[in-house]
Amino acid sequence: PCSRKSHPRCRRRARENRMAAPSSLLRGELYKADQMGAIFKLRWVELWAGGKGELRWGYPGPNAGTTDRGISDLSGATVSLGAEEWRGAEARFGFQVTPRSRPRTYFFQASSAEERRLWVDAIENVASPDVTRSNLGGGYRLIFMVRPQFPRPWGIDLGSAPGLPCVTVLEVAGEEARAVGLLAGDVVLTLGNTVLRTATVAQRAFREAPYGRVTMRLVTHNREVCIMKHQSQQLFCSDPPAGVGAIITRFLDGGGVGGLNAGDRLLAVNGKLVTDGAEQLSRRLQDSAGEVKLVVSGYTTAHSLRKDEEGKLGVRLSDGPRHSPPVLSEVARSSSAWSAGLRAGDAVVGVSGEAVFDAEEAEQRIAAAGRSVNIVTWKSRPDMDGVAGAKERARGAPPRRPNVTASAAECYYLPHAWHKQELYHDLTLPTYDAAAAVPVGKVRLEG
Repeated sequence: PCSRKSHPRCRRRARENRMAAPSSLLRGELYKADQMGAIFKLRWVELWAGGKGELRWGYPGPNAGTTDRGISDLSGATVSLGAEEWRGAEARFGFQVTPRSRPRTYFFQASSAEERRLWVDAIENVASPDVTRSNLGGGYRLIFMVRPQFPRPWGIDLGSAPGLPCVTVLEVAGEEARAVGLLAGDVVLTLGNTVLRTATVAQRAFREAPYGRVTMRLVTHNREVCIMKHQSQQLFCSDPPAGVGAIITRFLDGGGVGGLNAGDRLLAVNGKLVTDGAEQLSRRLQDSAGEVKLVVSGYTTAHSLRKDEEGKLGVRLSDGPRHSPPVLSEVARSSSAWSAGLRAGDAVVGVSGEAVFDAEEAEQRIAAAGRSVNIVTWKSRPDMDGVAGAKERARGAPPRRPNVTASAAECYYLPHAWHKQELYHDLTLPTYDAAAAVPVGKVRLEG
């Protein structure tokens, strides 16, 4: 064998060896605690599904991939969720792994709820492959993109910030990225099997990605709305409680514009991410000429409801998770809300043409309204049976399938996300706390 690493034949053999070597199921950066469980340090972690399953870790940075320690047997391991901690502006989401082969618990922390959910689900799949997954929290959005040939760039500008999950698309400049539907404001969770915790990890992952088709996993299903400049003058927006973009609080004439509703969260204007709130959004709208392209988070639906003879709507609301809109905690089966398709767990972002940010404000607006009430609900993904769902299916989105899903609205305000889909069975999890209380592992549901 040739010892000259610069020789073309050696480079070709090294490339072939890397392609032939088995790849890890999931890899990325996590905070791992010491043996006392008190001090957490950043580590590069890789999950392997071969044999009995392995979870190995090493030092992060340029030498990431050197994993010399870990759990060599994950079969039958127990995974449980930990507490949420805040260290300055950075949030930590903990989980524990207890192998069946040794009486020790390993403590880990992810930088966002999305990352924790991804790692917990992956480890559970390896530890208990015979257990049917419940798909709590709904599905992500998958994008399949062909890497441009060298020297053409990806055409995707990515960035990260403390408190935000993974990396956010700041601007889309490449034709390939536009063709697959990637939008400014999309949060990229993984590229292939690499979790993109920060922009540094993302740069290395994109640089080392193989030529050919690669898979990106996005947190939410965002959509693009086109309106005229004179229509944008009817929007009144405010800064969001957390994250990027701006919230539509109301409209000038009281009606919607271009399919937008009160409570919609605008992420980008003309392909550029809005990072400084409503003021920056207003400036970009004023600088626009003619048509304005807006990127909107998730999908909202306006429901025109009617109160009963006693003036009640038949719904109860409760506050959602931190920095998230209120959710319906109870919906009477005999009410107009139930007939309109509203269910416990739906996120409510607008009432009577104005955005709402907590349960008390929403209930006050419902009580002050007349016999008819307009309520706007939000979901992280479209109804796969509707028009928007047809567009997602054309992009390769999986069809909707019956399942018992968690109900929450954290995805509306990043950085947290447990996605809301549909409720199909008699089991209802009305809040994020209820979903988090479900034990991770073998659960039998009846009724």
